[in-house]
Amino acid sequence: MRSLGKHLRTIIWIAAATLALVSTLSFAQDAIFIESANALHDYLSLQSPVPVLKDKSSGTETADGVILWHPALDGEKGILFASFESKQMRGAYLRRKGNSLVVERDDGSPEFAKDASFKVTFPGGGSLTLESIGRPGYFIRHNELSVVLEPSDKSPVFQGDTRYFRVPVDAR
Repeated sequence: MRSLGKHLRTIIWIAAATLALVSTLSFAQDAIFIESANALHDYLSLQSPVPVLKDKSSGTETADGVILWHPALDGEKGILFASFESKQMRGAYLRRKGNSLVVERDDGSPEFAKDASFKVTFPGGGSLTLESIGRPGYFIRHNELSVVLEPSDKSPVFQGDTRYFRVPVDAR
């Protein structure tokens, strides 16, 4: 009888570990688009060394704009912290470099992890903002089709340019 209990505990442990692994993998591979809230036809693209906004009417958004939303590389836990990997250039992440944003391969360093991690806030209307963990007070902002990292000036224009929607790939 004790043998049956031991086997049952082992089966339960394996099931729990498998469930944890599957849920972690599905979160780590959450394919999304990050679309500008004030330029609804433009989405963040991580397909070159410098991130840009692309117009979805170009017809390439289903490939160019897919981003993998990961838990923050710097180890921050929870849905309010994230890192963004290019789906087309696997291993390349959006990161802060100085006061700029670049798309680079993860070198495994703690500095890279911190610079490739962002705090997600929800200011309202279903939109989100992305603040640099490595440079607090600096936000991902678009300026025309350029994507930059800038400190908040609290203006309505700045607030509009830093708001994005997280759009699941299968919603397009």
